[in-house]
Amino acid sequence: MARVPTPGSLSAVTMLPHRPSSDLRARARALLDSAWHDDPGFCVPNPGVYPHQWLWDSCFHSVVWSSFGDRRAVIELRSALASQDRRSGFVPHLTYWTEPDRHADLWERTGTSRITQPPMYGHAIAEAVRAGLTIEADLIDRAVAGMRHLLEHRPRRNGLICVLHPWETGCDDSARWDDWCPGGYDRRRWWEVKGELVRALRSDEPGGVPVGSERFAVPSVGFNALVAWNLNELAATVALEPLERAAG
Repeated sequence: MARVPTPGSLSAVTMLPHRPSSDLRARARALLDSAWHDDPGFCVPNPGVYPHQWLWDSCFHSVVWSSFGDRRAVIELRSALASQDRRSGFVPHLTYWTEPDRHADLWERTGTSRITQPPMYGHAIAEAVRAGLTIEADLIDRAVAGMRHLLEHRPRRNGLICVLHPWETGCDDSARWDDWCPGGYDRRRWWEVKGELVRALRSDEPGGVPVGSERFAVPSVGFNALVAWNLNELAATVALEPLERAAG
């Protein structure tokens, strides 16, 4: 499989065919700058509706920071993985940096959620490397541990990793989940059902890492495709053959 080229070896063939206009790049940079929080270092998705840090949002922000050659690509990845469970490698999808008690009743823990999202940090790390940014070894170790958690600790069906809540896919209100809402989709009822699905999580200990669900364990093809792609990206970047083989 192809290895990640060094910045100086990129040819016209490997570059995107259409570079965004300087005006678009300037506006994108200004948007990221306006959303940036220095402590702990991440872009707020939306200051009104989504003021906290979401895992895959930050991974996408990191990809854009890398396109500017900005070190904040690495800083944002580090903050996104900072709340990782050191024992299992589980990475929560949401971190409440400024309001650690926010939604604590829902998650049965403070500071973070008890579910994850697609592990876009594999691709984000690869993009940072391609941009010539330095990725510290401990950050790569965190990413590898996050991947191993999904491969080794998640239930499977027909060989596919299961998601344990619709929020884990990033497609929260997709019509694909309507069958879980009694009587068909209703906005308020669906919100209640999603809360019930959080409470249906089975963890390794109270408020701990999810290992299953009493009601929802879905082998999402989209989620598995993103896991495989990010595994390949990460394996190519750090040359970890076991990860590469796991990605198929």
